[in-house]
Amino acid sequence: MSIEASRLSRTALAGAFVFALAGLTPALAAAPASPSASEDHPKMEAALEALKTARADLHDAKHDFNGHRVKAVEATTNAIREIEAALAEDKN
Repeated sequence: MSIEASRLSRTALAGAFVFALAGLTPALAAAPASPSASEDHPKMEAALEALKTARADLHDAKHDFNGHRVKAVEATTNAIREIEAALAEDKN
Protein backbone atom coordinates (compact mmCIF):
# COMPACT_ATOMS: atom_id res chain seq x y z
CA MET A 1 0.00 0.00 0.00
CA SER A 2 1.36 3.41 -0.92
CA ILE A 3 1.75 6.24 1.57
CA GLU A 4 -1.08 8.12 -0.13
CA ALA A 5 -3.44 5.11 0.12
CA SER A 6 -2.48 4.62 3.77
CA ARG A 7 -3.27 8.29 4.52
CA LEU A 8 -6.65 7.98 2.78
CA SER A 9 -7.49 4.84 4.77
CA ARG A 10 -6.65 6.57 8.06
CA THR A 11 -8.65 9.62 7.03
CA ALA A 12 -11.64 7.46 6.13
CA LEU A 13 -11.36 5.58 9.40
CA ALA A 14 -11.14 8.80 11.40
CA GLY A 15 -14.13 10.20 9.52
CA ALA A 16 -16.16 7.08 10.22
CA PHE A 17 -15.27 7.34 13.89
CA VAL A 18 -16.35 10.99 14.03
CA PHE A 19 -19.67 10.20 12.33
CA ALA A 20 -20.30 7.29 14.67
CA LEU A 21 -19.52 9.43 17.70
CA ALA A 22 -21.77 12.22 16.42
CA GLY A 23 -24.57 9.69 16.00
CA LEU A 24 -24.22 8.57 19.62
CA THR A 25 -24.13 12.06 21.11
CA PRO A 26 -27.92 12.66 21.06
CA ALA A 27 -28.55 9.24 22.61
CA LEU A 28 -26.04 9.90 25.36
CA ALA A 29 -27.49 13.35 26.04
CA ALA A 30 -31.01 11.91 26.29
CA ALA A 31 -30.01 9.20 28.78
CA PRO A 32 -31.31 9.80 32.32
CA ALA A 33 -28.79 11.06 34.85
CA SER A 34 -29.66 8.33 37.33
CA PRO A 35 -31.74 5.20 36.84
CA SER A 36 -34.98 4.72 38.75
CA ALA A 37 -35.13 2.65 41.90
CA SER A 38 -36.44 -0.34 40.02
CA GLU A 39 -33.50 -0.20 37.61
CA ASP A 40 -31.04 0.09 40.48
CA HIS A 41 -32.66 -2.57 42.66
CA PRO A 42 -34.73 -4.98 40.57
CA LYS A 43 -34.79 -7.62 43.33
CA MET A 44 -36.16 -5.14 45.88
CA GLU A 45 -38.79 -3.95 43.39
CA ALA A 46 -39.78 -7.56 42.64
CA ALA A 47 -40.02 -8.34 46.36
CA LEU A 48 -42.18 -5.26 46.88
CA GLU A 49 -44.61 -6.34 44.17
CA ALA A 50 -44.69 -9.91 45.51
CA LEU A 51 -45.49 -8.62 49.01
CA LYS A 52 -48.29 -6.43 47.68
CA THR A 53 -49.78 -9.43 45.89
CA ALA A 54 -49.41 -11.58 49.00
CA ARG A 55 -51.11 -8.93 51.13
CA ALA A 56 -54.05 -8.77 48.72
CA ASP A 57 -54.31 -12.57 48.79
CA LEU A 58 -54.25 -12.58 52.59
CA HIS A 59 -57.02 -9.96 52.67
CA ASP A 60 -59.12 -12.13 50.36
CA ALA A 61 -58.63 -15.33 52.39
CA LYS A 62 -61.91 -16.74 53.69
CA HIS A 63 -60.70 -18.04 57.05
CA ASP A 64 -59.17 -16.03 59.91
CA PHE A 65 -56.90 -18.88 61.07
CA ASN A 66 -57.32 -17.93 64.72
CA GLY A 67 -55.88 -14.41 64.21
CA HIS A 68 -52.80 -15.52 62.29
CA ARG A 69 -54.10 -14.16 58.97
CA VAL A 70 -54.48 -10.67 60.47
CA LYS A 71 -50.97 -10.87 61.94
CA ALA A 72 -49.62 -11.95 58.55
CA VAL A 73 -51.33 -8.96 56.88
CA GLU A 74 -49.76 -6.63 59.46
CA ALA A 75 -46.31 -8.17 59.02
CA THR A 76 -46.61 -7.96 55.25
CA THR A 77 -47.69 -4.31 55.46
CA ASN A 78 -44.67 -3.58 57.66
CA ALA A 79 -42.36 -5.33 55.19
CA ILE A 80 -43.83 -3.26 52.34
CA ARG A 81 -43.21 -0.05 54.30
CA GLU A 82 -39.61 -1.04 55.02
CA ILE A 83 -38.85 -1.79 51.37
CA GLU A 84 -40.48 1.46 50.27
CA ALA A 85 -38.43 3.34 52.89
CA ALA A 86 -35.23 1.64 51.73
CA LEU A 87 -35.89 2.53 48.08
CA ALA A 88 -36.75 6.12 49.04
CA GLU A 89 -33.58 6.37 51.10
CA ASP A 90 -31.51 5.20 48.15
CA LYS A 91 -32.87 8.07 46.01
CA ASN A 92 -31.40 10.63 48.44
